[in-house]
Amino acid sequence: MNRIVRLLLLLSWLEIPALPQAVPSPEQLLPADALGVVTVPDLAAARKLFDEQPLVRLWHDPAMAPFVNKFLARLDRDWRQPLEHELGFNLTNLFNVARGQVTFALTRSGWPLQADAPAGLLLLLDARDQADQLRKVLAGARASLKSRGRKLEVEDIGGVEFMIMEVASYRPQPGDSIKDAGGGIDSDTPAPRKLFIGQTGSLLIAGSIRSDVEQVLKLKAGGVAPTLATTAAFQADFTASFRAATAYGWLHLEPMLDAVTESIGAAVTELPMGLDAGVILEAIGLKGLQSVAFAATLKEGTTATEFHVRLPEVDRKGLFRLFAVAPGDSAPPAAVPADAVTFSRTRINLAKVWVSLEAMVSEVSPQLGNLARLTLDTFGKDKDAKFDFRRQFVNNLGDDVITWQPATNSDASAGGDSAPQVTLIQSNKPDELAGALRVVLGLVPADVAKLEESILAGKKVWTISIPLGFPAAGQPPPPAQSIAFTTASNYVVAASSRALIERYLAAQKAGESSLLAKHGFREAAQAAGGLGTGLFGYANDRESMRATWAALTSREQVGANPSALLWQQFLAAASAAGNLGELKDWFDFALLPPFGRVEQYFHFSVYSGAVDREGIHYKQFSPRPPPKL
Repeated sequence: MNRIVRLLLLLSWLEIPALPQAVPSPEQLLPADALGVVTVPDLAAARKLFDEQPLVRLWHDPAMAPFVNKFLARLDRDWRQPLEHELGFNLTNLFNVARGQVTFALTRSGWPLQADAPAGLLLLLDARDQADQLRKVLAGARASLKSRGRKLEVEDIGGVEFMIMEVASYRPQPGDSIKDAGGGIDSDTPAPRKLFIGQTGSLLIAGSIRSDVEQVLKLKAGGVAPTLATTAAFQADFTASFRAATAYGWLHLEPMLDAVTESIGAAVTELPMGLDAGVILEAIGLKGLQSVAFAATLKEGTTATEFHVRLPEVDRKGLFRLFAVAPGDSAPPAAVPADAVTFSRTRINLAKVWVSLEAMVSEVSPQLGNLARLTLDTFGKDKDAKFDFRRQFVNNLGDDVITWQPATNSDASAGGDSAPQVTLIQSNKPDELAGALRVVLGLVPADVAKLEESILAGKKVWTISIPLGFPAAGQPPPPAQSIAFTTASNYVVAASSRALIERYLAAQKAGESSLLAKHGFREAAQAAGGLGTGLFGYANDRESMRATWAALTSREQVGANPSALLWQQFLAAASAAGNLGELKDWFDFALLPPFGRVEQYFHFSVYSGAVDREGIHYKQFSPRPPPKL
C-alpha cells in the first residue's frame, strides 16, 4: 500500500503533457440571444459522408472535368483570389485544417434595442489535432496583411492574443486586377467594421463584436453564462432534429419580425385602398412565426433533410392557415405508374382554403374584400345566368389533390405542346364541380380556344387547348396548354391530353407496374415520414435531370424545360445581385458530357409534409442509387 502511495506522489510531481481540451459543441459556445446559426458540428466525419454522396461523386467523375475545371478557374479568379487578398487568409489552407466544428452565427449584440447597433457575426473553427498548423495559417495571414501596409492591432482578450483588422465593404469586380481595398474609402462606402481574429487551443474565433468574442472565450474556458442551448426556441428544434444531424441551420425569426413590425409602424406610409403595412403583416400571419430550422443527415450515400417552421397553432393565421394539411392516406393510387416522373398527394380541404384566403384579403383591406366578393358573385353569369361560382365550384372542392407526370416516352402522354400531367381533385359532387369547371373554361373566347365535348368509355370528356402567349409576325405559334377533364368515382380528373384521360380510366388495380410497387419506394417513403402525414411526393430525379440536362446543353431547348429555364433565370439574377459578371460563363453547360455517361449518379427522392400544433414540418429522403450495371 505504501508503495502505491509513494508512486502516486511521484507521478504528481512529473510534468505530464495535458491532453487537448475538447471544444464545446456550437450550442454550448454561442450566446443565448443568437439570432441564427449554420454549423457542421464534426467536419472530419462530415467530409467522409459527403464524399459518398452521389452528386459529389458526379462532380469528381472524369467525364465532368471540362465543365468542373472551367467553373473552378472562374471561381478562383473572380471570387476566391480577390476575397483572400482582402482578408489576408488563404481560405483553402484555413478550411483544410478544420477537423471539428465549423460554425457561422448571427448575434444580436444590442440589436434592435440600441440605435444603430449592427447584428454581430461569428466564425468558430475547430482544428483539433491541427492546432499548430492553424497557428501557421494565422501567422501567414498577419504577415501578408502587414506586408501590404494594412493597419492591424494586436490586443489581449481574456488571455488570448487577437489580431484586430478593419474590413471594408469591398466587393470584388470580375476581371479587375487585384487591389488593396484597405486604402482610401469612398464617401459612399459604409464605414469599415472591426474583425477580431484569434486562436485559443484548437479553436479559431473570428467575430465582429468584442463582447461576443469575450463570451465565447469564457464558455470555452468552462465559465458559466447563458448559451444558445438554454434558449427555449432553440431547444425544441435541437431535440427534434439537430442531435444527430451532419449539418444544421436555425434562425430565430420572432425578434427579427418584431423589429420589422415596429419599424413599419413607426414609418409614415400611404398605401392605396386603405392598406396599412402593419395590418398586412398581421393578416398574412408573419407575426406568429417563431423560428425556422433546417437539418441534413448524410449516411452511406443517402441524404435525409428536414425543414421546420415553428408556428404554434394558436398564433397561426393568414397564409399559414392555407397550409393546413390533415393527416390521412397520401400514398399513390394504383393508377399512378411506376415510370411516373413526379407524383404528389395533398390532403387539404380546398373549400376551407378558399374561405381562409377570402378572410385574409378582407382583413388586409375591407375594400378589396368587398370587391373580391362582388366579382365572385357575378363571375360567369354573363355566360349562364343561373351559374353560382361559390356554390357550384368552391363549395364542391374536396380534401384530396393528387397529381403526377407520366414518363414523356409514353404513347399516352402525347397530346399537344403541353407537358404531360394528370390531376385528381376529390369532390362529394364531382359532376357538379366538373360542370362548374366547364363554365369557367367556356369563358375563354372561341377565337382563342374552343371547348370541345366528346364521349369516352361512356363518360363525357371536355377538352380545350389554350395558347400560352400571343403569336408574333414571322414566328412559330406559341406553345399551348391542353386541358382535358371528366369525372371518375369521387374525383374530377384533369389531364394535359385526352389520351391520358383514357389511360387513367383504363388503369388496373395495383400491380407490378404501379409506383407503390416500385423497388425501394416504401422504404424510402418511411424514411421521409411515411404515407399518412397528409402530404407526400415523389420525383424520379434521373428522368427529370435527363430532360433538364438535354435542355441545358442545347440553347434551343432551354425555354421548353422549366428547370433549365429556372437555372438560366437564377444565374442572371445572381449575377446582377452579386456584381459577379455573367455567372452563366462560370457554368458552361456546353461542356457537360452526354447524360448517359453520368446517369448512374441520379436515382429518385421522396418527401412528406405535416402540420401539428407546433408548426409546419417537411422531410425529404434520397436513397443511394443502385450500382451501375
